[in-house]
This record gives sequence, C-alpha cells and structure tokens, in this order.
Amino acid sequence: MKMRKYVGLMLAFVLAVSSLGTPAVATETEFQRSTGSFSMTISPGKYKKANTSFTLEAGETVTINATYTPRNASVDFGLVDANNTFTYINVTSGSIDDGVITVSTRGTYTLAIRNNSSNQVDVSGFVEC
Repeated sequence: MKMRKYVGLMLAFVLAVSSLGTPAVATETEFQRSTGSFSMTISPGKYKKANTSFTLEAGETVTINATYTPRNASVDFGLVDANNTFTYINVTSGSIDDGVITVSTRGTYTLAIRNNSSNQVDVSGFVEC
C-alpha cells in the first residue's frame, strides 16, 4: 500500500515538472490586440490621419478614447479605409469615451479626426484595436 502511494506521488511530481516546460499554444480564436496613443492639432474645417495604419478583419472593433479642446467644438473621430471612406462618430462634448467602430470588411484602416469647428482643436487620446 505504501509503495502504491509512493508511485502515485512520483507520477504526479513528474507530470507537474514536465508541464512547466510546455509552451503555450494559441488557438485560432485568440488574436493580438494593440493600443496606441495619439496627439494632434487640427486646423478649422480640416481632418488629419494618424501616421500608422492597422489591418482588421470584418466584424472587428476599434475603441477610441480621447479628449480635446476647445470642449465645445464638433469633432468626428473615426477610421479611413483603403478607399478613403471615413466612418466616424461625431462628438461635441470635449471627450469621447469608449467610442466603438465595427468594420464591415477586411482591410487596412487609419485613425482619422475631423475638426468641424471654426477654431483649431488639440486632441489627445488612445485607440485600441
């Protein structure tokens, strides 16, 4: 009986130690999410694109969090695709918290911000995709 317990403990120990060196394998449903910060000054009536783009699959989302001054300006936060189509969320409160845009087609997208006001707008925040 003691020998059976001893063998059982040894097998458990070997199993535990051998699993320490096993690398994790990503499943097909896992994907890498990334976050990037931005800061821009946008002239009245103009829009500006970020310097970097990212590839998204259909159905993926991008979340935008940002603040801007002056707070009463009308600002569009969104994505520009390869066809130069601008999909956006209009904001007039000085901040966008958890603004989510879902893309309908696979492609390369760039964050873009449009200043609809007659004053220069300073914007800073981050985007997660």
